[in-house]
Amino acid sequence: MDYYNLKNSTIIIPTYKRYPYLVRLLKFYESYKLNIKILVLDSTPNDLLNEELTRLLSNKNIVWKKFDAAITFWEKISKGIEFIETEYVTLCADDDFIIPGAIVECIKFLEINSDYASAHGLYFNHLNDKNFRRSKFRMNPLYNHGRLSDEKTGVERVQAYFNGKTDYYPFYAVHRTSTFKLIWTETKQYVSAWGLGEVFPCSLSFAYGKMMILQVFYASREPNNYNWIDEKIHTEIYSEERIERAVIGLGKHLSIVDNLLLEEAELVARKAFEVHLDKANNKQFKKKANHNIFLLWMRIKHKLRIRTRMISLIRYLRYQGCHPDIYPEYFKDFMKVKKAVLTARLSFDELNIARRDQKN
Repeated sequence: MDYYNLKNSTIIIPTYKRYPYLVRLLKFYESYKLNIKILVLDSTPNDLLNEELTRLLSNKNIVWKKFDAAITFWEKISKGIEFIETEYVTLCADDDFIIPGAIVECIKFLEINSDYASAHGLYFNHLNDKNFRRSKFRMNPLYNHGRLSDEKTGVERVQAYFNGKTDYYPFYAVHRTSTFKLIWTETKQYVSAWGLGEVFPCSLSFAYGKMMILQVFYASREPNNYNWIDEKIHTEIYSEERIERAVIGLGKHLSIVDNLLLEEAELVARKAFEVHLDKANNKQFKKKANHNIFLLWMRIKHKLRIRTRMISLIRYLRYQGCHPDIYPEYFKDFMKVKKAVLTARLSFDELNIARRDQKN
C-alpha cells in the first residue's frame, strides 16, 4: 500500500468528555507509523489530560484545538475547518476507527472523478463480550444493502437519500476540503439542533456530487444503543422553525446546483425533510409503544445466543474474528482495530458520558 496520498489529507476528530476513547484512537493511528495529519477538535470542559494523552497530542502530525464546552458540534466543525491545510479531509468519530489505506483509495478515486463529492467504503461494527475474551471479538457489516449514489442531478441524489435508497450516507466519507468547508459553513447557518445535525450536511454533500462506495475496509464503528431523545426533546429538535430553516438552506443550494427556481428547489427540500420527519416520528412512536415488545425480543435473543456463539467460534477458527468480506486483504487492519479495542478495555458507560449531554 502506497500511503503517499495521506500527506494531502486530514482526519478531523471531534471529541467531548471521551478522552479514553481519544487515547485509543490516537494510539491506533500511531501504530501505523505514517505521516497522518490529524486535527483534534476538543470541547471537553477543564483540562483532564493524562500523561499518555499529552504525549499523543504533542505529536508533530497532530493539531489540537480547544473550544468552550458549550459549543455545538456543527459550530465546532465550522471553526475547525479554518485549520485544514490539505486538499482532502475525513471526519472520524472518537469512538470509531477509519482505516488509513481506505482513505488513500478514496482520494485516488476522487482525484479522477470530479463529479463525485464523497467516497468511502465498507463499514463494520466491532463486537466483543463484556469480558473482552479474544475469541469473542468479531466484526459484522454495518450496512447490508447500501449502494452508491450516482444519480445525475442534485435533486435526484437528495431524494434517493431521504427515501432510504442509498442506506449509506457520507457523513464520515472522504471529501475534498473545498466541498467539506462549504458543507459545514452552511450547516452552521441552517442547523440549530441535533435532529438535523447529520442529515443536513449529508444532504448538501449529495446536492453537490455523487457518493462512491469502494469495496475496501473503510471503518469499524463502536455499537451503541443509548438513546437520549425523549418525547419532549424530539418535539424541540424537530420544531417547525428548525425544519423550515433547513428547507431554506437546502433549497438555496439545490437551486444553484440544478439551476432551478428557488421556489421549486425549496419544494423539493420541504418534501425531503417531511419524509425525514415522518421517519423520525414513527421511530419515536414505535420506541414508546413497543417498549415491552422490545424487552421480550431481547430475552428471545438472549436465548438464541448459541447461534451467535457458534458463528463467533467458526470465525475465530477460520478468520481469527475477521469478517470474510475483508479477509485476508485487510486482516492486518482488522488486527490493529482488535488490539486497540481489547487493550483499551473501555466500557459502554464511558462511551455514553458525552451522549448524556447532547449539546456537543
